[in-house]
Amino acid sequence: MNIVVAGPMHSGTSLVAGTLRHLGVFMGDTFKDVGTHEDTLFAVHEYSPELVAYIQQRNRDHATWGFKWPMLRNWFKSIEPFLLDPKYVYCHRDPYKKIAKYGNGCFAAYLAESSFWGTFFQKREFLVIDFDMLQQERIDALVDFLQLTPSSSQLEKALEFYNTERGYNAVC
Repeated sequence: MNIVVAGPMHSGTSLVAGTLRHLGVFMGDTFKDVGTHEDTLFAVHEYSPELVAYIQQRNRDHATWGFKWPMLRNWFKSIEPFLLDPKYVYCHRDPYKKIAKYGNGCFAAYLAESSFWGTFFQKREFLVIDFDMLQQERIDALVDFLQLTPSSSQLEKALEFYNTERGYNAVC
């Protein structure tokens, strides 16, 4: 199974990707920035044969793996045929809260991303994760939708990941 974490910038894709990592999902080896959980090999703005080769290698190496990249819509349709049993997790955050925090520019990006994924998901299985969900609700939704079987230690780490002093909020 391939897990695709998508959504507009500042919608919680890093939070979801980090949570999945703590739940035992392989989300990559090298990351673009601390706290973003963006695998550098997926941090591209266009399709490339190297990206397809990387996907095929991951499919061979991992029964379940995932990736996230907030601006994925720019090249995603080119790689979808290479994904195995893809499951989509779409991250949502109230756009008005985003404007208050990040300025008006994020609203146009939000509309473009939402429009693309809204159409794309009409024929695919997907889960929407709202940024304002409690971490336990988020974990439960991900585990149920993806049929994950994390250990109690992994569940504990995933819950701790959202801790405002030591987890996700400490680095983002």
